[in-house]
Amino acid sequence: MQQQQRTNFTAIVGRVVLALALGIPLAVAPTTPALAAGCYDGSVWAGGTASDANTFDPSRTGYYTTTSRCNDINFLPVSTSGDSAYWDVFIRVCWVNLGTCNSWKSPDAGEWTVIASNVKDGTRFRVETDWTEPMWGSRWNTKIAF
Repeated sequence: MQQQQRTNFTAIVGRVVLALALGIPLAVAPTTPALAAGCYDGSVWAGGTASDANTFDPSRTGYYTTTSRCNDINFLPVSTSGDSAYWDVFIRVCWVNLGTCNSWKSPDAGEWTVIASNVKDGTRFRVETDWTEPMWGSRWNTKIAF
């Protein structure tokens, strides 16, 4: 009986070592929604009135700093004028240290959008918004998770 248990134990250890050597995960990582929820829990609010001038969040000279809470920079547009069906803006991330910005994105109202992926922790940035004419005068709020 003891010999049989030792043989079973040896077989199990051998399979675990083989799985690890082949890179096969032995445990399931948390699902993406759970990770995203933790990221979004730390989001910040920005807001104002849309105009013909581009806006910057947190400001033209201020910046946010990425954290380990999120891998990406995420943006959630919310109109407070009740006109979210007409949400028509372009946004991009501007990198403070580099003095450059990524490409423009057009997020949908009420949905989280990744506006920069795989961003290193401690990266300083601001978000630039380019308002289209139908939005001018509309009150708006956004959430930014990073």
